[in-house]
Amino acid sequence: MDDGMDLPASRARDERQVVKRRSLALLTSAVVMMLLVAAAGGLWWSRREAAVVPNAQQAAKIGCPIFEADADRGSFCGNVAHDSSRRSLISDEERQRAEDVAGSVLTAASHAGWCTSSNDPTCARRPPSHAPTEQDVKAALLWLARTGASAVDARLAREGDPAPVGSLLYAAQIDTVCVVGYVESVPGGVGAQRTVGRLPNGNCL
Repeated sequence: MDDGMDLPASRARDERQVVKRRSLALLTSAVVMMLLVAAAGGLWWSRREAAVVPNAQQAAKIGCPIFEADADRGSFCGNVAHDSSRRSLISDEERQRAEDVAGSVLTAASHAGWCTSSNDPTCARRPPSHAPTEQDVKAALLWLARTGASAVDARLAREGDPAPVGSLLYAAQIDTVCVVGYVESVPGGVGAQRTVGRLPNGNCL
């Protein structure tokens, strides 16, 4: 029986070189595959983080730690999550432009006509806070329109809105971005405000 021990030295050497080349090719292919998988995973994660981080930041502003896709609709955080999922995406630049006037929007909506500027004499006499009324909605609309927004809206929040029922829900459109918020009492009551994209119908509320 020929056990291969009688192969000429040159032939044995050639076969060893072929085996080495095949092993090297397999190792190289495995390394390339691992790098491709890692790169794809990194790209997916970076895109996921880009989408999740703004939502997480917005959630923190309104007291909802996480936006969950299956959050109970009808609950405050569930309504906010549903509202957020329907809105268009906005860029960091668009967000920054809108947030430059977000303070003016908050003052216009939450003060209901009280202390509207630093030299307003009414600032020294803050009236008692009260639950928002339709009159407060009208005042909010009036002052929101003076912020330079291209469109404004306000109403008393109802079931399904991204705000506690009965609070003053408001929105101001800055370019293609919406500053949306609510206050539970006026003037200057507790509330929250978000900078978000528009709804499918192009409106902010």
